Amino acid sequence: MFLGNSSVQVSTRLFHRLGNRRMSLFAQELATLIFGKETLAKSTLTGKGKTTETLDPEKVNAIIDTVREKFPGTEVSAIRALLRRKCNNERYTSNVTPH
Repeated sequence: MFLGNSSVQVSTRLFHRLGNRRMSLFAQELATLIFGKETLAKSTLTGKGKTTETLDPEKVNAIIDTVREKFPGTEVSAIRALLRRKCNNERYTSNVTPH
């Protein structure tokens, strides 16, 4: 299925398995579905900071549009903050080595 009016495509089956009760969980799970944990761990929204990779803006916008469609009234800034947090969390967990 395509997300919103974008060319970003995801598995319909996996999309329908995303958490639907909380916007924050839905947005972060959707980001993982679209980008994967490895890409999230080495990227940022802007490409600034410790990493140099920028998350694909078309995919970021598709996430924002999809979240706002599913959870009307959600501010873009709140979704972008969740995406930043998701990148930070994935970066942290990918750097932690098991003992």
